[in-house]
Amino acid sequence: MPSNTIVCLLPVRNGDADLPGYFASVARFADAVVALDDGSTDGTRQLLVANPLVKGVLENPVRTTYAGWDDAANRNRLLEAAAQLEPVWIMSLDADERIPADDAAVLREFVETDAIPGLAYGFKVHRMWRDETQFDRSGLWVYRLFAFQPGQRFPDKRLHFTPVPTSIPREGWVRTTIRIQHLAGATEERRQARFEKYRQSDPNNEFQHSYRELLDA
Repeated sequence: MPSNTIVCLLPVRNGDADLPGYFASVARFADAVVALDDGSTDGTRQLLVANPLVKGVLENPVRTTYAGWDDAANRNRLLEAAAQLEPVWIMSLDADERIPADDAAVLREFVETDAIPGLAYGFKVHRMWRDETQFDRSGLWVYRLFAFQPGQRFPDKRLHFTPVPTSIPREGWVRTTIRIQHLAGATEERRQARFEKYRQSDPNNEFQHSYRELLDA
């Protein structure tokens, strides 16, 4: 297989606490990461530059809040930059997400054997509780994996869109048995921080009617 069979896209802001665990997870299945530092005020950029798995780092100007966060623009920049690595498959995994080791092995085998270009593949998300060994909720499906083709673009919706190229129709989205662990709701502190992120980035609830459920314990 080519050297960059799987390239991960990573948009991140103020993620220095999450990045060590993120890289440990991604190293199990990916060949490279293309990252975008979305205006961090902590040590995120230094961690991205220092990690050998990261083959490119894009940057946005430093800002003190999440106001103006444009997730679509960030992810489309990452997808365009990933083309330089000639990837076979693109995977989107955020800094507060993990793929457990057994599932990572399955994912790698899947793209090398049975995965079909032209489809997008979905993963079951589990909200972790306190750490990476316990979860309290599952049920959300996210679609994150697809075969790369030049000229692909994600939807232009600023927030809350699925990072699947617009060229892949909805009937081409297929579920897998692979799981994603989501750490953003693991503690009360993290839930509050996530709520505040969306309060700043979507103050008029243009993209979601409410974010109060993010505070649920």
